[in-house]
Amino acid sequence: MPDPTPTPRPEDDLAFIRRVMEGARETASDGSGHLILWGSLLAAAQTLTYLVRQGEMAVSITVIWAVTVGIGFVGSALLGNRNRKRAPVNSLVNRILASIWLGCGLSLSLVGFLGQGSDSLPHQVAPGVEAVVIGTAFFASAVLPNHASYWLLAAAWWILGGALLVWPSPVSNLVIAGGLVLFMVVPGVALRARRGTSFRLHFDPLVHSRIRLSVLAILVSVDDAEFTYLREQVKATDGNLGAHLRKLEDGGYVQVTKHFVDRKPHTRYRITDTGRQAFLGYVDNLERLLNTEPEDLEGKAAG
Repeated sequence: MPDPTPTPRPEDDLAFIRRVMEGARETASDGSGHLILWGSLLAAAQTLTYLVRQGEMAVSITVIWAVTVGIGFVGSALLGNRNRKRAPVNSLVNRILASIWLGCGLSLSLVGFLGQGSDSLPHQVAPGVEAVVIGTAFFASAVLPNHASYWLLAAAWWILGGALLVWPSPVSNLVIAGGLVLFMVVPGVALRARRGTSFRLHFDPLVHSRIRLSVLAILVSVDDAEFTYLREQVKATDGNLGAHLRKLEDGGYVQVTKHFVDRKPHTRYRITDTGRQAFLGYVDNLERLLNTEPEDLEGKAAG
């Protein structure tokens, strides 16, 4: 029996998803410019700080960090302004991410500008503190974009920071400079390259239905949901919603739990990892479609 549900327009689907999820989707690529900018600047500042302490340069460390911080915040402001103009929406997630990394930048500035510049913080300990701060920022960011690489980067920074704190060394500035290139600049370049990679659009037919898409959009942002709640949110009848949920269950996109409350049957639904990945892939393809010039779409859309 053919699916009676009208085929949704991508614009309508995307608007609904954004309202439900408040922009909670993968946004790591949007921060690639900031990672490259700050990683490069901080690596240069750490290297120059090491050379000054070794007597190779006659420049004030305070000046080095003042210039680094100034360039960094001006560059971040310019990048942020450009991203806001290009972004389809200004989401809550992007504002939270911006706040996390602004706090990280301010913390690093205090450690570098005040701590190392004034020698109030032992110079062999400061790089370890900075590594821990960066790790914390990556950890907090990973929760929002749901990007596995951020968890790994957070772990790498914490390991590096712990090592620098336990075994401080005269070359600690050079060690963290290498870490900034390896764990910040390189990931930023990789994210930017991935964002520009050519693609072929494919819309999962199991997701490409207004009701099923709506259900997944709700379930991806909660732990689980009860059948009647889903029915009210997607504006469907019991039979119609039940048919769509069975399709999602058969496809492995949702899990069903049935129990009794006050002797009344209750059915709850939870999205699976497979369903989450299918949903996020669908959203990504929608945004790519809407952000692609019409003449570039030929041969790219499938399904």
